[in-house]
Amino acid sequence: MKKLVTLLLTAIVFGQGMAWSAEFFGASPQGTPSVLNYTWEGLKLGALSGMSIAYLDNPTDGKGYANTVAVGALVGMGAGVVLGVRDASMGRKGTGAIVLRDMNLGGFIGLVAGGIVGTLDGINNNKWESVGHDTSVGYLGGVILGLGIGLYEGPIIVKNYSSAIEISPVFLADSRRLACPGVGVTARF
Repeated sequence: MKKLVTLLLTAIVFGQGMAWSAEFFGASPQGTPSVLNYTWEGLKLGALSGMSIAYLDNPTDGKGYANTVAVGALVGMGAGVVLGVRDASMGRKGTGAIVLRDMNLGGFIGLVAGGIVGTLDGINNNKWESVGHDTSVGYLGGVILGLGIGLYEGPIIVKNYSSAIEISPVFLADSRRLACPGVGVTARF
């Protein structure tokens, strides 16, 4: 629990520091977007997230593991296509490129941090199974943190341009009236 609280406080301090300095984010990404590149980045993120989720759920169930990785890859591909089409509709790289970049970087930073924490736990407590667990948790936490940072800094970097397709996070009610996160897509014709 202490690890989670420390990670959360670090993320809040880091996020607040970014809010104080918009110049921190740097220049807008250059070049024209490739929807296939966005799709590939989404596929990688989805597959690795699916592997992490499958490992946390049941690392010994091969069929469930393969299914979870496949679903993650397909969901990631879909998200990559949506982000790529949005940026392509503007004719330049934009928020989609920033979100994918930050999720990728956050995931790998979390992967390394989780691996270090798991290794230290294995050395100190002789619980080597915590290496895989902590690495998976670190990767997923990094991806989620990267998503939040990308959604926050993307509009700041791109400077509120006009787009034919708008993507925003939404929360909907599921059949049991529980909050279910999703992605809202609106288009102007």
